Amino acid sequence: MIQPFFWLDVITLSIAAVLTTSILIVALGAGLKSAFSRFFALYMLIAIGWAVCNLLMRLSLRFELGSPLFWVELVALFFMAIGPSLLMVTVRYVNRSTRWPNLAAGLYLVVMVYLALFPLFRHQVVFNPRLNEMGTTIVEFTLQGMIGAGLTLGYMIWSLILFWLERHRTREPYMALSVLILASGFLVGAVLNIPVPVTSITYTLSFIILSYGVIGRQLFNPLRDLTIQLQAEIAERQRAEESMRGERNILRTLIDNLPDNIYVKDAQSRFVLNNVTHLRNLGATAQADVLGKTDLDIFPHEMAAQFLADEQRIIQSGQPLINCEEMVQDQTTGETLWHLTTKVPLRDSQGQITGLVGMSRNITAQKQAEAEHERLQQQIIDAQRQAIAELSSPVIPIMQQIIVMPLIGNIDSLRARDITRTLLAGITQHRARVIIVDITGVPLVDSGVAGHLHKTIQAARLKGARVIITGISEAVAETIVDLGIDWSNIETLADLQTGLVMALSSLGVKLSKA
Repeated sequence: MIQPFFWLDVITLSIAAVLTTSILIVALGAGLKSAFSRFFALYMLIAIGWAVCNLLMRLSLRFELGSPLFWVELVALFFMAIGPSLLMVTVRYVNRSTRWPNLAAGLYLVVMVYLALFPLFRHQVVFNPRLNEMGTTIVEFTLQGMIGAGLTLGYMIWSLILFWLERHRTREPYMALSVLILASGFLVGAVLNIPVPVTSITYTLSFIILSYGVIGRQLFNPLRDLTIQLQAEIAERQRAEESMRGERNILRTLIDNLPDNIYVKDAQSRFVLNNVTHLRNLGATAQADVLGKTDLDIFPHEMAAQFLADEQRIIQSGQPLINCEEMVQDQTTGETLWHLTTKVPLRDSQGQITGLVGMSRNITAQKQAEAEHERLQQQIIDAQRQAIAELSSPVIPIMQQIIVMPLIGNIDSLRARDITRTLLAGITQHRARVIIVDITGVPLVDSGVAGHLHKTIQAARLKGARVIITGISEAVAETIVDLGIDWSNIETLADLQTGLVMALSSLGVKLSKA
């Protein structure tokens, strides 16, 4: 009897065994580092076991070798193991949460032990295997066997649902298609038990598709995984570089629109970066004009040497220079300017100083305003001093040709000189012939002051005026005597009133009681 379906089963199952073995070898060759690889290898072992046991069962039935029932029971065991192992592969392929699938797979192992391992080899799951006249294998299932087959198909359907829910993550649908064909074949062939070799054909077709995905799409190719990793790293680096370019553009826009000078120098004080304001003040139009240059190439030597010394001190010590006033020269106009400068060390990721960052602001207008303020303030001080001097040493004209200068307070050398100038000016202005200097309000006279007063009297006499000193106190008289100052040739009177009488008499004016 030819039995064409038998040989068709043998050929398709042989192909399936070879394909699943090849897929397993490829998966093992790539290593079992990931959970997906480990569960996939387990799934392939179970698939190989099912195909080989099916093939041996048919050969045993056809040629009456060994025990066909034993091979049928092994086929049932591998069939029931396909479901949970397939679900574990699917869960990790689509990167789905593994909590519930793992729990379900663990519970099914308990069910398998109850439905398969204990009763299986007592012929309580499958029994009565045979070949029909066309060579198709027919077996019968007990209730326990039907429950086990139904659970296995349930796991396959669960896998299909996961593929559908995560279809946006699986761009290559060969895994889902392989599971769909496998589940359809088992449903039609094994569960419905129709007398056509549907199961072996769909099983082989399923693994043909799977082998295409594994080998043709290089699912377990380490080079492919490395390429994907490198592509992901390159994409991440490109995103980082794009982000850095955006940040650099923002920073460049910011510093180029600031009115302050901003620049970066390396450890040798050579320019690395300058903003637009600083380039303009250096007399440059582009970064290339000053790139790699130092201040010695731009500013006068003495000025540049001071800048370099400050910068090297910062680089060597790591201490910043904060708000230092520097005098610089505008290279466009040649004008001398004042800048308020801050320079801080620039460090790399290891904390090593690689240069410095400088910022300076033109404060020339502020310095000029401060200088003008100081000048005006000095003028006010001088005017105040002059006014005070005039008030403290006034020249009072009593009548024609007589003036009086009352002195009050302490007299130092500077004030003594002012008294001399004021008195001489008063003689000229009032054409005075008699001068009364009243020192009643002077508490103390030292040698310097006495000398200046003596010189004042002599100067007045040279201008043809008679000088009378009034109001000498006991303390002043005692000081003059102790100092050995000779005022014997100077007219001195006790008080101002007596001095006025003598002054009037010297001019021929006599006072009489009314």
